[in-house]
Amino acid sequence: KKHQEVLALLEQHQSLATNSSYFLIKANAYKALEQTEEAINHYKLSIEVHGPSADVLTNYADLLFKQHQSIAAKELLTDALAHSPDHAPALLLMAEISKQQGNYELALTHYQSVIAQDENNEIALLGYAYLLTEMERPKEALILTAKLGEIAPNNPYAKLLHASIITQQGNDRQAQSILREIQQQILSLDPNQQSE
Repeated sequence: KKHQEVLALLEQHQSLATNSSYFLIKANAYKALEQTEEAINHYKLSIEVHGPSADVLTNYADLLFKQHQSIAAKELLTDALAHSPDHAPALLLMAEISKQQGNYELALTHYQSVIAQDENNEIALLGYAYLLTEMERPKEALILTAKLGEIAPNNPYAKLLHASIITQQGNDRQAQSILREIQQQILSLDPNQQSE
């Protein structure tokens, strides 16, 4: 409903089309409404009217990635990073694609690039920690989950990963304690948030 309201507002104020984010906002609203064709048309329109930008290219790439078009998404991300080499959303998505394609070392490099800019970036730290566990480097992953515990003490994904790593190391008691914490945290949410 919120995205439809955004689209209705933008339709009423088409004079805003001169603003470089006009078509991007429309494309993202269509994307959220799962109107893929409209979203793609508006990303292309944004690039055509206002030229390519890291934001537009990354959002467009994200849509293609979710449509299982990783190769096309990667091409857009390469262009986005050519425009803005430190664009964190592009680096994070590039890390995800690299991981999916089995190129773990490249994925690590992208996560490291984001962390170098923002050492408290939860998404990069969590992705990096997950990747380290997949690469069977639990000690390094444990250090990252401990850091995540400090900067995002309520992040259930970080807690779950932490519990998983320490269980693998044989510390069942501490893992059970963390899992109870997660359960309590989930129970304190409303039913919709719980299902999420």
